[in-house]
Amino acid sequence: MRSSVRGVVPASLLVQGSVQVAAAWLITRSSTNLDGFGLGVAIAALSVGILIPGTLLISVLASRKTIRQLAQSMAKERRLQWEGRRREFETRLANALEMADGEAQVISTVGRALRDIVGDGRVELLLADNSHAHLNRQLVSGPSPAGTGCRVETPDRCVAARRGQTQVFPDSENLDACPYLEHREGGRCSAVCVPVSIMGRTVGVLHHADPLPAALDSAKTQQLEVLANQLGARLGMLRVMSDSQLQASTDPVTGLANRRDFENRLRRLHAARVPFTVVLGDLDHFKLLNDTFGHEAGDRALRVYARVL
Repeated sequence: MRSSVRGVVPASLLVQGSVQVAAAWLITRSSTNLDGFGLGVAIAALSVGILIPGTLLISVLASRKTIRQLAQSMAKERRLQWEGRRREFETRLANALEMADGEAQVISTVGRALRDIVGDGRVELLLADNSHAHLNRQLVSGPSPAGTGCRVETPDRCVAARRGQTQVFPDSENLDACPYLEHREGGRCSAVCVPVSIMGRTVGVLHHADPLPAALDSAKTQQLEVLANQLGARLGMLRVMSDSQLQASTDPVTGLANRRDFENRLRRLHAARVPFTVVLGDLDHFKLLNDTFGHEAGDRALRVYARVL
């Protein structure tokens, strides 16, 4: 459309110039050579030479404006449709994760979500162990789940985990590409690495790689970020609940079951008619130990006794 407009405008200008030159020549002739009719024709020709090309130019400019407005309207419509799909995905994902009772169910839910996002693309979920010193592969979505993937072993060596923000690598052979993208089975690739954080601390990463010439999809990247955020929030909630339950059921000094948990276990055994034996133990002269060496020494004695048991 733009090239045709460029062709119409010079042509209109050429016609306009030709008519105006002819009309001006007629008007500037001696008035003795022009009667009233001829002078009227010359003036009319001059007016038409100005009016028609001007009208044509205005129409062309109006058409260009209409096309530009239509393109903007279509872009806005696509953006609104994508926002609607994104909000729907967030809602469905939140509902699914809320129904997951433990971390195993959470990982399973993440696997289903990844298939919805990337289809047959390969995505790995790497999570740190309890020591936060190692990254373990918890989930692989896509073809060849047993194949090699990201070789990063610790959170401090993963650039996405270290920086705490999404890293996009268009080509594994670029100068600033992640070194762990080199020597992949499928050759050159593009990759997106999205950190997974719990209460501000990075505990893992979602790693998605596509063999070139596949182009990176910004929509998929945004969905992976939504998934990583909700995954971190759900894992954090489950771990806080687990810690609270553990604290409510164990003795803080020895780590053994406290009286409440002990009675609940006995009640369940009794209700199930399971035979059991209760053994009572006692530490001789424990009060003397506390009075002589202090309560810290007494706590150490209790912990040793618990380990021996």
